[in-house]
Amino acid sequence: MMDSITERKKIKDLFTNSTSRVLLGVWLIVKGSSFSLKSMCELIDSSEQALETKLQTFAGMGLVQVSTNPKGERLVMFMPPPTPETEKVIREYFDARKSDFDAVETKLRSLIYKNLLEINL
Repeated sequence: MMDSITERKKIKDLFTNSTSRVLLGVWLIVKGSSFSLKSMCELIDSSEQALETKLQTFAGMGLVQVSTNPKGERLVMFMPPPTPETEKVIREYFDARKSDFDAVETKLRSLIYKNLLEINL
């Protein structure tokens, strides 16, 4: 478990990278839910290999877990906050950049609707 100052610095560093910022936004919105790695790559417009590195960092912070389901599909589980401070710090960064959070939320909604349509077809 990181101390508060180290955690704040780590989140600040993550927030400066656009891919990590989107992942932080997704985590803030959907913590407790999971998405396929394929869907996350589509959302972020990234390759699986590039996203893997980011997810390892997030897993080290206790924000995600990556697993494989019985069909062999890789899933990204967005975990509950490891500490109340974690969510508070991430929310503070997005409150300061509301348009970034709104953009993540819009992209995520589109992905959810697309996934729902594909399931029902």
